[in-house]
Amino acid sequence: MVAGDGSAGKKWKRLSERKLLDCPIFTVGELESESPDGRRGRFIRLEAPDWATVVPFLPAGEGGTGPSFLMVRQYRHGSDEASVEFPGGVVEPGEDPAAAAARELEEETGWRAGRIRSAGWTYPNPAFMGNRFHVFVADRLEPTGRRGLDEHEIVDAFFVPAVEVRELMGSGEYRHALMAAALLMADRLLPRDGAEAAASLVLEPMGEGDYAAYREACVEELARALAESRGLSPEAAAARAAAEQDEVLPSGAATSGQSLFVARLAPDGEAVGRAWFGEVPGGAEPGTAFLYYLDVAPAYRGRGLGTAILEAAEERARALGFARMRLYVLSSNAAARALYARAGYRRLRGDDRGEALAKEL
Repeated sequence: MVAGDGSAGKKWKRLSERKLLDCPIFTVGELESESPDGRRGRFIRLEAPDWATVVPFLPAGEGGTGPSFLMVRQYRHGSDEASVEFPGGVVEPGEDPAAAAARELEEETGWRAGRIRSAGWTYPNPAFMGNRFHVFVADRLEPTGRRGLDEHEIVDAFFVPAVEVRELMGSGEYRHALMAAALLMADRLLPRDGAEAAASLVLEPMGEGDYAAYREACVEELARALAESRGLSPEAAAARAAAEQDEVLPSGAATSGQSLFVARLAPDGEAVGRAWFGEVPGGAEPGTAFLYYLDVAPAYRGRGLGTAILEAAEERARALGFARMRLYVLSSNAAARALYARAGYRRLRGDDRGEALAKEL
């Protein structure tokens, strides 16, 4: 820490609240709050409904021009300028944010999605707003020809090459700050660099030649997890990790009941990650697969491949007759926790060290 005493994240005590102004799209309130060290102040807070934006992605592009985003253009009264954005709008009371995103997509563009995935949510401006901005990625798009614009909406919808959107964001008509946030969040689930990397990913059974390097990496990761979750010394954690690895995989990649894979961008291509799932130890949960390991090679991270590998592993597990996938994730592994949350895994139990998660396949 280069400044401060570590108390900046402590919660203030709210003493009172009163409404100052009630508008059609938000309410202005004034809070009186007290800091942890006893200072009091008055602060303005805007109450607004949650918002949902959907990033519609067409891998083939419009007319075969390459990966594209389905965008909308409309005049914005605040900036007094036209703005190119992803479709989106207000989440109605009681409405699921994903349903709101799907609704806004069809209302504004006349297209619908065969699949919508959550990319997470943010606070638009936590300094004085408490509502949430939900971001979704839509693909498997198809036209319906049905739009449902509001009385004062004048909206054009069109496809823009994905590389162009990424390059222009923050300039010209692409200056909406929440759209920049949506693109950043959505890109964790999408192919990058103009290549449909995730779409071309394949899982190949791990051979013994791959297993030696994999075992070393897996033992190192497991040792870190054991040291953190069980408070073991580095030496004890390493020994325990090696023993547990060899107990679960006594025959390496050929161990019965276990499925180990190398992820490649094409058959026999360069390895970009690995995955391992198998029966729950001791046969305690018939029909449940335990995801022991999932990793993306460092050079390929940030391209949506973690999601692609997870989905491919789930598909393999379903093909093997498993109806459920279970796993354990460390609380300190924020990227993994976000990945599994987006993929629909729910919390079974946990503590400040980690959580047990599961998903019906």
